[in-house]
Amino acid sequence: MGPPHLLREEVLGLRGRLADLLGQEDVFQAILSQALYEKRLQRQQEFKVWLSSRLQIFGYHDLPFGPVADGSKKIDERFDFPIKGTPAQFGVMLRQFALNLRAQSQYQQLASQILLPGSRKDAGSISADANPVEVKLMLARNLLTIHAHALPSDGTLLRVRLHGERTLWSLWDAIRDELEKLGWFSLPELPEIPAPVETKPESQPQAASTAAEIWLSIPDIGANREILRHWHKGLTCDQIAVRVSLSPKTVLNRVNQLRKEHGAEVVPYRKSGVFQNFRKKSS
Repeated sequence: MGPPHLLREEVLGLRGRLADLLGQEDVFQAILSQALYEKRLQRQQEFKVWLSSRLQIFGYHDLPFGPVADGSKKIDERFDFPIKGTPAQFGVMLRQFALNLRAQSQYQQLASQILLPGSRKDAGSISADANPVEVKLMLARNLLTIHAHALPSDGTLLRVRLHGERTLWSLWDAIRDELEKLGWFSLPELPEIPAPVETKPESQPQAASTAAEIWLSIPDIGANREILRHWHKGLTCDQIAVRVSLSPKTVLNRVNQLRKEHGAEVVPYRKSGVFQNFRKKSS
């Protein structure tokens, strides 16, 4: 069972599989195109959610595509975060930092626990060679857990878990900011994107460009735009079919349907003056 077959099984519903079984090529291709389009949108959204959480680790909240979330108020995030210093130094720092946080109204109920190897009770003192060190910060039903392990070369690896409400991100932000103040890590710099050079467009080429891309005015569903783009270039249905992986008959039916929906100005007839006049405007 090859990858194309697996893809069909994943995105096609009962109606699509039935059309494939009965040899209804036009119906099958239409359903498959729409299903693949929806799957692509789903994957894009999932990637944005993942990217948003990865950038949020370093405090980047103002993203170019706006705030992104999966709609849930709960999180269970896990990530690694390398810092300078030893696990013991981190444990001492975080214990004192948790005490300081309690002075703030939103963290008055914050509880902290430092665990050392071989013990499940809060450590009264932390030896300089303690490794690993586990830190638990509890706020209501929210839990932020950090396992600090010494790295073979130098520094410490923090294995962080945020389990509870999304407000835990603000607690992690406070810890990360404190680590930055101590010089234990620095935020990676984002490269500056130069501003585009503004040029005054000429009226005639702009009109030609608008006419040449009139096919962009239709909804981007399946292969519709791609079919019309090749149609405006003068390709035949057979040539377009090869490029969009559809049958020539399906391409012809799609062109006729789009002409009914959007008119001959957008989907011109091949042998009519409308198409020839359009080509003259575009040239």
